[in-house]
Amino acid sequence: MASQTTTWYDNTNNVSTSAIENRSTDDGKLRVISDTFTTTSAVTAASQTIALCKLPKNAKVVSAELIVPASVGTSSAKLGVFNINSDGTVGSAIDDDRYGSGVNLSTAGRKQFITVAADADYLTTAEVAVVLSPVTTDFATAIEFGFVIMYTTGN
Repeated sequence: MASQTTTWYDNTNNVSTSAIENRSTDDGKLRVISDTFTTTSAVTAASQTIALCKLPKNAKVVSAELIVPASVGTSSAKLGVFNINSDGTVGSAIDDDRYGSGVNLSTAGRKQFITVAADADYLTTAEVAVVLSPVTTDFATAIEFGFVIMYTTGN
């Protein structure tokens, strides 16, 4: 499976910590990963992915949004968690739509992925990759996206 990766995925293991410190969640710190990226080639539905970032073991995602500045046509997307191979590349899917599937990208705006309470209760059991995949139609070349993922760590 071909994959594109964001700068966050390629170059960072140290995630910025939010100034919000007491959110009554596990260790009390809300961590935020945000970035923008532009597709460098078409991303084919059902066979290609975009690795957005890595999450540490025991991470619980409380919010996941994709920022779409313009219509991506009739495409929809899913957001999931994948294993990370020993060489740092994206491995097999743990759950390719853990944080949502069929999210409509036909209009510009902020697209919320976590839509059911069960998604927010999922705790990673190892370091994982958060991966965006087109569902219905391909993402074209030179589409700019942004993303914001907020998570806590702990039990």
